[in-house]
Amino acid sequence: MKFSISKVLIHATTASGPFGTELELQVGLNVVKAPNTSGKSTSLQAILYGLGLERMLGPRVETPFGHVLTEYLREVADGPSFPVLKSSVEIELKNNRKEILAVHRVVRGDADTRLVRAKITDANGSESRRDFFLHDPGSVQREDGFHNYLARFIGWDLPDVTTFDGREIPLYLAAIFPTLFVEQKRGWSAIQGPFPTFLRIQDTARRVMEFLLDLDVGNRRRRRLELEKQIARLETEWSQARQHLTSRLGNLSRLQNIPSRPVEDFSSSPSIGVEVYLEEEWLALEEAVDYTKTQVDDLEAVELQQTEDLVPALRSELAEAQDDVANLETRVDELRRDMAITRSEIQGFQNRIAALKTDLARNQDAQKLEKFGSRLGRAVSEHTCPTCHQELDAELLPVVQVKGMAIEENIRFIRSQIDLYKASANASEVEANNLRLMYDSVATELSEKLTRIRQLGEALRRPSGATARSSIEQLVRLQARLKRFESMQSEADGMVDRFSSIADALDRLRPELAAVKSDDFSDTDVAKIEFFEERLQKRLVNFSFKTFRAAEIHISREDFRPFGIIRDNTGEYVNRELGFEMSASDAIRMKWSYYLALLDVALKFDTNHPGFIAFDEPDQQAIESKDVKSFLLEAAAFGSSAQILVAATAEKIAGFDAELAEAGAKILGFSGYTVRRRL
Repeated sequence: MKFSISKVLIHATTASGPFGTELELQVGLNVVKAPNTSGKSTSLQAILYGLGLERMLGPRVETPFGHVLTEYLREVADGPSFPVLKSSVEIELKNNRKEILAVHRVVRGDADTRLVRAKITDANGSESRRDFFLHDPGSVQREDGFHNYLARFIGWDLPDVTTFDGREIPLYLAAIFPTLFVEQKRGWSAIQGPFPTFLRIQDTARRVMEFLLDLDVGNRRRRRLELEKQIARLETEWSQARQHLTSRLGNLSRLQNIPSRPVEDFSSSPSIGVEVYLEEEWLALEEAVDYTKTQVDDLEAVELQQTEDLVPALRSELAEAQDDVANLETRVDELRRDMAITRSEIQGFQNRIAALKTDLARNQDAQKLEKFGSRLGRAVSEHTCPTCHQELDAELLPVVQVKGMAIEENIRFIRSQIDLYKASANASEVEANNLRLMYDSVATELSEKLTRIRQLGEALRRPSGATARSSIEQLVRLQARLKRFESMQSEADGMVDRFSSIADALDRLRPELAAVKSDDFSDTDVAKIEFFEERLQKRLVNFSFKTFRAAEIHISREDFRPFGIIRDNTGEYVNRELGFEMSASDAIRMKWSYYLALLDVALKFDTNHPGFIAFDEPDQQAIESKDVKSFLLEAAAFGSSAQILVAATAEKIAGFDAELAEAGAKILGFSGYTVRRRL
């Protein structure tokens, strides 16, 4: 047993004086009995409120008490009402580490109801006081959040779960406690829970039951989510590093072995391949550095000459440069045209994919209709009229020897076509990117050639005795290019370790992720679920469940709800949903059986179930007294292994409350209102 509640105190101050009550609870069965409409539920609601769980009843529930403790109190049913000036609740909890947590919350008063005052006593008897906050962002995640502390006090490590909008949030206590605390007004309306929907947790019932039963499949799923988040973060780091490197290298280069997503085994031989488009071809950056360095060395080795000595060479270079410009302009036009064609191809592929997806949806709908029994889609191919179902004369049909594909074949074909066009579109995207890089490089080279032509023209117009500047200008241009290439090489080399560390981390995580991919139950999981099912069936027999035979009730492996497997009139076994099949009283018997069977599992196996359950008014739907007696006696049989709290109407258990006491139950009886005037 992970925790129990030892005390419940209710305080209220009215203009007529103080009111309140105090309950001393034991480990085992505790029954709060009182006449009808006398405040039995208030005692259990005080526990709910003290634990900060009133919002499991609804997101706008401020307190679960109604007018009691918030507006007015009475001493007797027909007596005067006394306005409540202030009120509060205190509960005391003990955990299996011998720690004590005393919680105080204001119901009505000056203090904010989101403030929780606590006195904490450790196993050595040392006391400390702390204030916590509640029903505010961080109350489960942060150190000063009350539900963060309460979960740790109970001994729970709350898993993260996925919401309907894709966020990861903790499995809130307000989602867990509906399987531990059956509230009177809503709690009996469903076998499980009902669970609060405002938390927007996907598959709430499954996530809660996996946690309470501590199933390996749930632990694997949680570990898988953790690993997927770590891998996604590392992939984002890789992508960001790649974008950073690409921006530093500039738009005249491309990366060879750094794809947009991390590659396996990169860290075993880490290197970054960079290519630049130079003089009409892609060169590895190292080759481009060597080639440019050779050009620089050759120019530096040549002595500066007078203009008149260089006129023939300058004129020859000018003519060659003009030819190069013409070729480059033609190449720019070709690349522009190729880019336009590629963009058109990509758009065509995307349009075709969209059309294929529409066809796929139509075929899937047709398949669904056929599965449901529709024959309209087949009628013509079978030479029958879809309206009157008469044979169609062959002369009315075209002579076609080709046999049409079945819907299943059509769906497979369309899917293969979608995959084909997606691959083609991706290849065209890569080609478009390469064309853009080539276009940028050629355009840059064209700009440099035009600059060189201008320099050569100026050199030819200079006085014959002047020193030739064109060689100097060309040398400066090549030195700038060399410096840029060397800077790019330095940037790439500097990023190798970063890419390597990311790839190394991914190489460690991926095998672990593959190991937890399975959603199959472990042998221990199966043993827990089968025992749960066995105990559920046994308790249904004990509580006189009649809608189906108990042996026909099973536990779903999807959401752990009970369902029936019934033999129908034809002798076939069919699954039956219990919600609309059970009588109202059998629904109550099912709820009793389910919650006690869950507790049975907790006593036999290691689970996260705290060994605590509360039932508010279990004698619902005019259920037979003998079955209520059986339920309470079986609850009492748990003894000190669990704590079970029950609020019951005195008249309904009057015939056997002494027997309950003999079985070890603690009976806390009230002859009138549970919240009474203090003397």
